[in-house]
Amino acid sequence: MSREEVRYLGFKVLRCLGNKKRKLYAKRYPLLNMAKIVIDKEKCKGCLLCVSFCPKNLIIKSKKINKNGINYVEFLDENNSCLGCAMCAVICPDCCITVYK
Repeated sequence: MSREEVRYLGFKVLRCLGNKKRKLYAKRYPLLNMAKIVIDKEKCKGCLLCVSFCPKNLIIKSKKINKNGINYVEFLDENNSCLGCAMCAVICPDCCITVYK
């Protein structure tokens, strides 16, 4: 069996080339320059536009409330999978999201 290594979107993909079967194994490859966002919880009015526009569904409605008594949104990215597309920051009417790449 021979192996071929390919990088695709931050993943190290190993193709095991056999006689009859072809298997793909994807292993998360650590990336140093991943994007992240910061949400100003006190400015957020809980409209949830950012939740519906996030392509990776990394923004969720929080169960906590801010000083205005509104459930704000939270950014949960445990696997560093944020693309940094800034769709959430563009659609936010209160400009409470900052994107860092």
